[in-house]
Amino acid sequence: MDDGTVARPFVQSARADNDVAEAETLATGNMNEASLAYAPSSRLATWIRLIRPSALLLVLVPALTALALLWLRGVTLLALPALAGIVSLALVQAGASLLDVYLEYARRAHLPETVRRDHLTARALLARSAINPLSVLRLSILLIVVGGLAGIPLVIAGGWPVALLGIAGLALAFLYSATSFALKRSPLADFIIGLALGPGIVAGIMLAQRHTPTGRDVLFAGALGFLAMLPAAGAHLRDAQEDALLGRKTLVTVLGDGLGRTIYVVWLLAGMTLLALAALPHGAPHGALLGFLALPSFAIPVSGALVAKPGYARAQVVLQERRAYAVFAFWFLLGLAINAILISGLGPIPATV
Repeated sequence: MDDGTVARPFVQSARADNDVAEAETLATGNMNEASLAYAPSSRLATWIRLIRPSALLLVLVPALTALALLWLRGVTLLALPALAGIVSLALVQAGASLLDVYLEYARRAHLPETVRRDHLTARALLARSAINPLSVLRLSILLIVVGGLAGIPLVIAGGWPVALLGIAGLALAFLYSATSFALKRSPLADFIIGLALGPGIVAGIMLAQRHTPTGRDVLFAGALGFLAMLPAAGAHLRDAQEDALLGRKTLVTVLGDGLGRTIYVVWLLAGMTLLALAALPHGAPHGALLGFLALPSFAIPVSGALVAKPGYARAQVVLQERRAYAVFAFWFLLGLAINAILISGLGPIPATV
């Protein structure tokens, strides 16, 4: 365990550093997130990167989608629960990311950094920084607690169903990485992510607005859930060899690399299929179909997951997947916004599928 002292950089030869930097430059072709890990950065910039801003989209997009779908139906949104939901989700997700970084650092601080891929991880960033690891732990707990308190207006507005969803969400945020039975090391982890970052958030936000999700809402939520599973699935493919050596149970280690790659593609196809089923019928918010413009972005990590071998060759898959999700979020939410503008004088979209 960590002794509370300032993290010390890993000891490496200059040749190893040069090899890693050269490999990253060749892999990315420019100064992207991975190669920037070696550039001098401020303490604040390091904290921001440890929080993993790209992961915040995974919780904010379902929340904004739920609010947008209600707005399209002519519902008058409750401002305080809407704002509280967004703030609560962002704080809890930021805290969960920091907690995951600290725990991965604490579990592996005694191990040498022998795998090139480790240079790209937030754990390695913490180890090379001047930030006290215990400060990361304290801030993670603080963010999760404050995020839970920020969700109180949702519980007041939505009652016990929202309270149950909120408690379950806080428990998942903590148990996903914490304890020796961390959920992230379970073959069911991907499904937990899909349920939480899709139907769970959409249902919670809508219930806090005092509206029950419809069949169409569930389809949209399912689509977002499947797409949110892709970064985790990519990480399992990337880490397959290491996970097997450490005895970790993931879908890839249990089913094999071949089926793991198939499942990765199935998640993407399932997400896009549910999106089409929700947005294509007559009277549906067709603008959501702009999300399909993100398919070329998804093709990049998919090709890497299918063609590259486990390990360093797949190191970029997770970053590329999060970028693809960001592109999808932009087009998807833009499409819903366009729908809202177009129907402003035509009446609300019906709630049923």
